[in-house]
Amino acid sequence: MDIRIANSTTLSISFPYDADLVAAVKKLPGARWNSDRRCWTVPAAHAQAVIAFGAKHDAHIDPAIDLLIAAQAQAVAASTATDAPAADAAPLELPASIADALRPYQRAGITYLLEHRRAMQADEMGLGKTLQALAACEAAGGYPALVLAPASLLRNWGNEAGRWLPHRKVQIITKGKTAVDPAAEIVIVSYDVAKGHDGVKSASWATVIADESHALKSGKSARGKALAPVVSGAKNRWLLSGTPLKNRPADLIEPLRMLGHLDSLG
Repeated sequence: MDIRIANSTTLSISFPYDADLVAAVKKLPGARWNSDRRCWTVPAAHAQAVIAFGAKHDAHIDPAIDLLIAAQAQAVAASTATDAPAADAAPLELPASIADALRPYQRAGITYLLEHRRAMQADEMGLGKTLQALAACEAAGGYPALVLAPASLLRNWGNEAGRWLPHRKVQIITKGKTAVDPAAEIVIVSYDVAKGHDGVKSASWATVIADESHALKSGKSARGKALAPVVSGAKNRWLLSGTPLKNRPADLIEPLRMLGHLDSLG
């Protein structure tokens, strides 16, 4: 029996036909037979039940499912947080304009980034990953900061930086011939421009924020080869993505390597 992640929302269970196993797998919540792939599928929300099922039947279980379960636990913790901050929570050193606007889960996200310094923020779209990353950068004094993002999001990052951190000098680079302004505290640039920009690649960044960071999932691409050292050279490395696992568990390998979490594995 083989249990693995089929996609970001589904687990797959494969095994040679056995009537007893079929009867057992049918008892899993949401279990469905996929005739195209010749396997059973179960919603990823029931990963714990699938793991228990697999352990009982001596299955080979994809280790990446543990990451999925951890992400689910974090999401549950965030969704059940109350509006009141914990009594023993350390206050965040932030401008009042930011501090007064934060929701509890955003405070928790900022605290997580500050505590880990090399982390992935995987909140869903619309929950304020941009604000959390900018606030964490401000609280850490993490300047100069580089923001890598798809070209379509550069203006949004510029607007958000101007809104929340109006006292910081922001530069948006849209062309490879534009030099990095040495006075800029936040430099915003697209992945495609950054990969060929000598100034961006040679500068020393205290913080690198990579938005839609699944863009860096391939270490063999020109983008990955050029920008992995840029991300890895920063003290604060924050990868933002609502879909960190786009297709396969292997998509997490390069982002985790850039964060330094695979260093001990060689």
